[in-house]
Amino acid sequence: HFDNAVASYICGTEWNDFDNTKIEKILQKGVLTDGLGLKILNERGFEKYTGGKIRKVYKTGVTEYFTDHPFNGEYKNSARHISMDIYNEGDAYAFDCENCEILSHANFMLKEAVPSMYIYESEMGTRIAVDGCQYRGQMQTGAKQTQLMNLFAYLTCDKMPIRFDKSVKIISAVMCDKSGGMTVMLANASFDATGKIDFTL
Repeated sequence: HFDNAVASYICGTEWNDFDNTKIEKILQKGVLTDGLGLKILNERGFEKYTGGKIRKVYKTGVTEYFTDHPFNGEYKNSARHISMDIYNEGDAYAFDCENCEILSHANFMLKEAVPSMYIYESEMGTRIAVDGCQYRGQMQTGAKQTQLMNLFAYLTCDKMPIRFDKSVKIISAVMCDKSGGMTVMLANASFDATGKIDFTL
């Protein structure tokens, strides 16, 4: 439920499920969205919250380069080729943005590098992250998981109920009751041993 959320992950046309009043309420807390989501938000008049606009849309030949931003952890200055993800899941986006922190660049055919993921804190104190190379399959990679774990700590102002500092073979589920109590379940969803697990509640 959005009223209880510490942050939201809403992409693409999912924004069309909400009226402007609801969107403005959602944007008061941390938000992660994608390139199409940015386009929809801007078209509906929320530019003051988004901090950027679409510069280019790519349909092939893109490599995502992680910047030296602290959120990228041990994967700073690394790269991942995403052409197959574009083919399977949709376009990649690059942005024009000012007063933003850049987490990734999109490099097209090794000819140019433009921002493809950024975070923006508005004058109202709201926080948004926009990822132009947001492919759900790639979230299984260590590089993207590290980036997203650090990102959501920022978007939630360190209010995540549980945080793993490294990629582990664990699924977490959190249940809250009306009194504010919380239950956290950790499940091994693979056939392999998890090894040592470090996490913060």
